[in-house]
Order: sequence, then structure tokens, then C-alpha cells
Amino acid sequence: MGPIEVVLFDLGGVVCDFCPTRRLAALAAASGLPESEVYARIWSSGLDADCDAGRYTPAAAHRRIADALGVTITVETLTSLWTLAFEPRADVLTIVDDARARARTGLLTDNGPILLAAMPTAFPEIARRFEWLFFSCALKATKPSRPISTRLQ
Repeated sequence: MGPIEVVLFDLGGVVCDFCPTRRLAALAAASGLPESEVYARIWSSGLDADCDAGRYTPAAAHRRIADALGVTITVETLTSLWTLAFEPRADVLTIVDDARARARTGLLTDNGPILLAAMPTAFPEIARRFEWLFFSCALKATKPSRPISTRLQ
């Protein structure tokens, strides 16, 4: 076995603490709907899974989510609410920096186009640390499917 050439990190639960209840509460407040209804319209309906699978562009995802919630909301506002679910972990970013000294680094995550588009501005401390940002929406496959691993090669 040769030297490690590439180290992949996951986003939610690794590079970032994943706090979906913050996003859910913020979307409920913005829409005037109960959290259970927001969850049903976005997650239980499969809309978020479709976003993660790459079925929508960022603009189309914005429209679909706004329509599902029955609100008019700017891209900027929706993005700021969406990114509330992620909190970067300084301790893990230090590990990423250490890995970068020895290997190429990539971020591999099951997330949709809204978060992908937001990464450089919402989380520059994350985006700049990785040579690759592998998002399921761009790869058109989610983990742990076989197609996602073949798309990385």
C-alpha cells in the first residue's frame, strides 16, 4: 500500500455539526407553518431528497421549496435559513489542515444545490480548505450508492 494521496471528509456530523432543528425552526418562522408541516412538505415529501440527488438547479430548488412552503422568499433569505443547519467545527478544520499538508483533500456530502451554491460565501473557511467539493447534487448520486463511488474516480 502506497502513501495516502486523497483524504475525503463528510460535511454533516464531521466537518460541521449538523443541527437540522435550527433550519426547521427558521423555515417554520419564515413561512408561518408549524415545524411538522414544514418537515412534511420538504423532507417527508421527498423534495429535499430530490435536491440532494441533483434533480434541480439552485434556482429551481429555491422555487420548489418556496412553493412547497407557500411563501415568497428571496434566494438570499432562503440560503441564510438553509445554512443554519451547519456549524463548522474548528477542531476538525485543524485536522483537515493537517491532512492537506500530506495529501489532497475533498469534501463528500449528500446535499443539494442551495448549499453547494452557498459554500464559498456562507462557509469560506470550509470551501477554501478542500481541493474538491463533491456534492451529491452535482454527482447526481447519493451515498452510499455505487454510482457515487464510480463518479469520483
